[in-house]
Amino acid sequence: MRKMLINILATTGVSIVALAVIATCYQASFLCIETVFQSFLANILIHIGIRCLNKIEFQYFIVEFILYISYTIIVVLICGKIFHWYSSTPIGVLIPLAVFVYLAGWCLRIFQVKQEIDDINVLLKRQKERRG
Repeated sequence: MRKMLINILATTGVSIVALAVIATCYQASFLCIETVFQSFLANILIHIGIRCLNKIEFQYFIVEFILYISYTIIVVLICGKIFHWYSSTPIGVLIPLAVFVYLAGWCLRIFQVKQEIDDINVLLKRQKERRG
């Protein structure tokens, strides 16, 4: 649960930075605080859905990847409709933004798993030194 919360906060942070970059490109001078919470909710929904999808075993990685990206885009589009994001940000911007945030979250997860593997290897090495 702790890791999921950390991942949600990390992807929300990436989302907010990406939104700020997009807002700057559109000459916006501020980002509304409600957008931060809306982004946070969208990221919560995405992570819960992906966690549920993780319970399904896929034979091919590409199928899994396409399903996760599609789910992420669908959540962003639904949230966009609910929160009226389309009035300030076109769909053609939101979809690449969703893909970018998903890929950034995926990269963060890879680094997290690598760190966990390194930590386990250090522990195994210490255990071996104690026995040997």
